[in-house]
Amino acid sequence: MKKIKVIILLVILTAGRFFGLQGARIDEIDQSARIKSQFLYGFTKYIAWENQESFRTFNIGILGFEPNLGKELSKVAATKTVQGKPIEISFFLSIDEISKPQMLYVNKASGFDINKILSKIKGKNILLVSENYPFNQSMINFVQINGIQNFELNEDKIKAENLILSPDLKELAITQSDEWQRLYLQSQGQLESEKEKVEKQKKALSELAKEGDRQRRLISLAGREIDAKKKELEVQKNNLNQLSIENQRYQSDIKEQMEVLEKQKAAIKQQEESIKLQKIEMRTQLKVLDQQSAKIEKQKEILDAQLSSLEKHRIIIYLSIALLVLFMGTGFVIYRNYRAKKQANLLLQEKNEEIEKQREKSDELLLNILPASTAEELKKNGVATAKEYKNATVLFSDFVNFTKISSKLPPDELVKNLDYCFTKFDAIMDKYGLEKIKTIGDAYMCVGGVPVEQNDNAIKVTQAALEMLHFMEEWKERQKGAGKPFWGIRIGIHTGNLTAGVVGKKKFAYDIWGDTVNIASRIEAVSLPDRINISEEVYQKIKNDFDCEPRGLVPVKGKGDLPMYFVNGAV
Repeated sequence: MKKIKVIILLVILTAGRFFGLQGARIDEIDQSARIKSQFLYGFTKYIAWENQESFRTFNIGILGFEPNLGKELSKVAATKTVQGKPIEISFFLSIDEISKPQMLYVNKASGFDINKILSKIKGKNILLVSENYPFNQSMINFVQINGIQNFELNEDKIKAENLILSPDLKELAITQSDEWQRLYLQSQGQLESEKEKVEKQKKALSELAKEGDRQRRLISLAGREIDAKKKELEVQKNNLNQLSIENQRYQSDIKEQMEVLEKQKAAIKQQEESIKLQKIEMRTQLKVLDQQSAKIEKQKEILDAQLSSLEKHRIIIYLSIALLVLFMGTGFVIYRNYRAKKQANLLLQEKNEEIEKQREKSDELLLNILPASTAEELKKNGVATAKEYKNATVLFSDFVNFTKISSKLPPDELVKNLDYCFTKFDAIMDKYGLEKIKTIGDAYMCVGGVPVEQNDNAIKVTQAALEMLHFMEEWKERQKGAGKPFWGIRIGIHTGNLTAGVVGKKKFAYDIWGDTVNIASRIEAVSLPDRINISEEVYQKIKNDFDCEPRGLVPVKGKGDLPMYFVNGAV
């Protein structure tokens, strides 16, 4: 029995080393192929093909033996499309076999001459994407260093094939040959390092194989008892691995939840202090308004007293004159009396109109920064209480490439473009009865169902988002036509419960809080340029009115994987 246990221990140690090396290498290859497949698919969003509307399918060809890349591209083809066309994957083992794919991939490691490939596909409207070739020899060429792709492109070769190149892709490409040469040498060095690792692993595997032969001879002596022990150990190993994974996940979730709770506590404390300061400031401003009203009333009393005194003085004069010329004096008194009253009434009317204008300006100022119901409550009670709303819908948006573009624009032109876009957004909010909350830099935030609750607020917010997207597309086309820079937009929408009220230290501000606001912000962050990304809660409320495209589960910080959808338009 002791001998059997020794044999089992040796077998487990040998097998562990063997399969550990094999598994690590396979995982590394699969991860590289997965990243590369997503990278290749990404180019389809920035390149337009001639007569692409007539394509029945979109064909991606692979030149050379690349089974792992083919497998990962097949996974992409199962869940995605190009311009609404299904994706097909083709494999070519020689240059002569190349038929007519829309995109062709080749790796220099496969040993194919890039010039022969270009000659074969010339005039066939094929996009060539190569890996690890020298600078400017292909159409699009990239190197992969530590899982990150860097690429350069030859615009003349691309245009020669009647392919339309997006300006956004040109801005991301490497344009300097010396920078590409540095990355190219670095990638070649990494490849050489990988080759050395593979050779060392081969040697280690060879030694392990010899050791394995010896161990197999020992295993045959142990028989069924060894098999039973192996199965028992495998079950225990799997159980321990599962427990370890679950424990790590549990600890990670606890840590993230604690961080979120701490941030929420700090935010709530800060908001409470801000609300206290605002209440004090509001009371002070109301006192000032009361004092101004009191002054105006006193001025009225003084005017009335002056008018009364003036009236008495004139009556005395009129009576004196009346003693001399009774008939003429009486007529004159009546005329002057009428004229004095008229002037006094005009003066009083002017004062009243001035007071009313001041009140209208004050009301208009409050309505510009607060909803009507909140402003009315503030004028009536001196304070505005925070309220909780059920099933409100929050929209976040921000501009794509804004930081990069803004650094190239003069300040006045940047502000002019921002003001133009946000003013249009404000008009859209008014059209659908939504409440604008605030703008932060290039970000825009609004909410439906607050402060007036609406059962269809999710539909109205989605309609507003589609109109925002349509406006931005028209604006971008005008900017392109004028040769001016432009940015895209990214939109995220979520529905849930939240709290709304007045905050601010020196100026009134109407704001919203709650987990719904945080989730809406994160849904916007994982959206794509010029797309509307929505949560499951929004989808359930609008699915009968809009064409929605499922995205599957998308990871969200602090929330795990959440189901999301793209809104393509109204049904």
